[in-house]
Amino acid sequence: MKKKIIVLLGASGSGKTTLGKYLTDAFSIPKLITNTTRQPRDGEVDGVDYNFNSVGEFMELEKVEYAEYNGNYYGLTKKEIDDKLAKHGIVYVVMEIQGLIALKEIYPDLVVSVYVDVSLDEMYRRMKERGDSLEAIAERITSAIL
Repeated sequence: MKKKIIVLLGASGSGKTTLGKYLTDAFSIPKLITNTTRQPRDGEVDGVDYNFNSVGEFMELEKVEYAEYNGNYYGLTKKEIDDKLAKHGIVYVVMEIQGLIALKEIYPDLVVSVYVDVSLDEMYRRMKERGDSLEAIAERITSAIL
């Protein structure tokens, strides 16, 4: 089986997570679990949606890539990638463009990227619906415009 890392890209609220869940439900493609220092949203489960870490724990991890958004860190470990690829062959991850670039440097022949687009109105509605603060929504929308 040829190994592949499917990278789902797009603005906040674009539907990346929903598309990822579809890949798992319909095709049994597992998600690479990223680490974050942000607090879990309602319904999120540690080790399923993200690995939730303190800033100190996060900084100790051997990461392939990481970024800071809205005062929180997000990153992916090489161990997570290698362990899941060894078991499944095809995996997916939701990340930003900087993460894609870093991932392609380490796994140049394995990465396939998919960009998910969304209107600004729909982006706002989805982020508000999931409980994001108005400040976080404004920052993400500004980032999507620029």
